Amino acid sequence: GTFSEWSSTKTLAFQKVPGAYLVITASSLLDQSWCSASENICIAGRYGQVLNYCSMAGFSIVCSDGTTAASTGWEAYGSSGGVDSSHQAGLGTGWSTTCISQSGFYLVSDSKTDKAWVSS
Repeated sequence: GTFSEWSSTKTLAFQKVPGAYLVITASSLLDQSWCSASENICIAGRYGQVLNYCSMAGFSIVCSDGTTAASTGWEAYGSSGGVDSSHQAGLGTGWSTTCISQSGFYLVSDSKTDKAWVSS
């Protein structure tokens, strides 16, 4: 699918490796310096508020073995910058559980599939 279009289905294939991590990086397309005085919200904190990304961002996946974003075992790492090489390898500190996202996006192929994001 087209990477920059959320409504375009993306697929990937990989071989499971016992003991290895599947690391997928994702980011919100929201400009982190965006603020709206009329709605009194701001991502960068200009108005002293922090947005709950679990309500506005998300990651969704459906695997051939039945694994989805709502399956147990997912961990997430949140960063305001890029994801460093240690975390890209599934290592590093600061991993947390995921939240079930309430974002309005959905998989075109399955609009009822749960979405997850970093909970902290």
